[in-house]
Amino acid sequence: MEKYIKVKEILLAKKEAVASRIRARLEAETECGGDEADKVRLDAENKLADSLSAKDIDMVLKIDRCLGKIAVNSYGTCEECEEDIAVKRLEANPFAILCISCASAEEMVRT
Repeated sequence: MEKYIKVKEILLAKKEAVASRIRARLEAETECGGDEADKVRLDAENKLADSLSAKDIDMVLKIDRCLGKIAVNSYGTCEECEEDIAVKRLEANPFAILCISCASAEEMVRT
């Protein structure tokens, strides 16, 4: 949908950033070598990378879900009231699934 061009660009940029992080990690892993201290450092980095990888996977899934909804013209609809979510809100948070009214009501219930 044309009104979501900017949101789509934001999502694609986020996906590219995740891909760049993954590529950087893969390159770092292939550069393994050096002394024992390097191996210990690499092991610690790999443990951190494993936890980041789960976050990256989750992020890519969210991005792909949004891009898929844009492709079939179902993006930007509040999952609670089925009204349109403001484009400005989606540009600020492309993963928003609730309009401002429903998000505010949900927040009031939680507090």
